[in-house]
Amino acid sequence: MNPRMRVDGSGGWLILLALVLVVWTGTDVRASEQRLSTASDGASTSAPESEGGPVAEMTDIIDIRPPVPYGMDPRLLFLALAISMILAVIAVLYFWRRRKRKPEKAAVLPRVPEDEEALDSLRDLESCEGIPDREYYFRLTGILRHYLDRRYGTDTLEKTTEELVPVLGRIESEPDLQMSLLNLLRSADPVKYASAPAGPVRRREDMAFALGFVRATRRGLEEEKPHVPV
Repeated sequence: MNPRMRVDGSGGWLILLALVLVVWTGTDVRASEQRLSTASDGASTSAPESEGGPVAEMTDIIDIRPPVPYGMDPRLLFLALAISMILAVIAVLYFWRRRKRKPEKAAVLPRVPEDEEALDSLRDLESCEGIPDREYYFRLTGILRHYLDRRYGTDTLEKTTEELVPVLGRIESEPDLQMSLLNLLRSADPVKYASAPAGPVRRREDMAFALGFVRATRRGLEEEKPHVPV
């Protein structure tokens, strides 16, 4: 059952009381109507008597029933008021319990630092030795671009390599690191877009530089100069 539709114990007793009132009032009304109908039928079938004795039954006059009471039965009004009060009490209890219940705070998981995320992704890529060079360099450069975006607040994922030149000039790192990173991104373009071969040796050198670049530029740690491929 939906927690919002749950009513406490007092609400259940109030609903039960309302049902009892409905059944009792309906039974009483039906009994009154039955008594009235019986009395009317008895009056219509009885023949009038005169002072001298019974007279013959009149057949030329159509029987007229006695006046039937009309209008609202006071008991029905009482029943409607009772049900309205019970529903009002249930509504007050429901909203009071809902307001009293404190909303549960969703657990917020701390975000992984950008350097740890990049290093984990690079190590996973380093273990994938059997993937083609094209896929390897797409993933390698994507990891480095994502790291730059998180570390320096740049927007490199939708930029070409040449559009990154002014962006790399604004990051806080050594000029030789910026130039080596730009050279890696430029040399990866033919592999990514023209399927040029790279080879295992170059892949290991570029991976070593990428790992060193992340370690040298991470927050709050001493810079470690990465291996720059010759």
